[in-house]
Amino acid sequence: MRTSRRALLIIFALLVTGASPSIIRGADHPVGGEPPPTPALACLRSLLGQVVDPHGETYRQLATWLDHPNVDGKTIIDYLSHEPKLKALFAGDAGVWEGYSIREHTLMVYDNYADQSPHFHLNAIRTPENVNVSRLMKFTVALHDIGKPEAIKAGNKALQHKYTTPILVEKLRQLEFSEAEVAIAKAVVDNDVLGDFLKGMISPEQAYEKISSIAATTSVSPRDYFRLQSFFYTIDAAAYPTLKARIFSNLNGKLVPLNPRYQQLEKLFDAGGK
Repeated sequence: MRTSRRALLIIFALLVTGASPSIIRGADHPVGGEPPPTPALACLRSLLGQVVDPHGETYRQLATWLDHPNVDGKTIIDYLSHEPKLKALFAGDAGVWEGYSIREHTLMVYDNYADQSPHFHLNAIRTPENVNVSRLMKFTVALHDIGKPEAIKAGNKALQHKYTTPILVEKLRQLEFSEAEVAIAKAVVDNDVLGDFLKGMISPEQAYEKISSIAATTSVSPRDYFRLQSFFYTIDAAAYPTLKARIFSNLNGKLVPLNPRYQQLEKLFDAGGK
């Protein structure tokens, strides 16, 4: 297992730097000397020392990789796509009239992630020491719709969570995210409460109760969980241009739902305190 994980993490390094696998093999080194130093090679060597440590824990290695400034959504999706099943699912239909694939939609969600995360202050969300919200969400976004092609194939797109959640949970555990982190990711992805609320299907009070109940399955307070759920809903929904124009306004760079009921819901969570 250790060898397999080391191989996967070497792929991480290659994806980040764009370097050739021959660097790993040593084929770039001319006989009798080192190759001319290049930024890519220097970065790769650094990553091999910090990330691909055969004596280190997988999560620590992964954390270093995810925190690297060169690691973006495309890099994460490319890494996951080395698994044939996931590669096929990323190429699958997202089930929207725009005709996006899961990969295309997810990359647009990542664009929104970069644009909106400063406005939601994810690092201010209070969590146990074994939870890093920013790192967790950066990885979770990649798989948030991964089961949708299977749901469409089964004839009911509404079953997407049934197919997505097991894949997400399995991958997070495989990469040694903490159980507290797994619970948060599962909670955020595996519901449509905000969408139902903004469509007028449930009242602010009902949405408050539902979201608070979901928060109770995690280590995050209801108010902080609401902020995280709102962030995820925003970056996901705004990845569809027509939907973005219809339901959001831009307030000093932050996307805010136009529906005044959303402000009512915010007030309920603010009144709820910690």
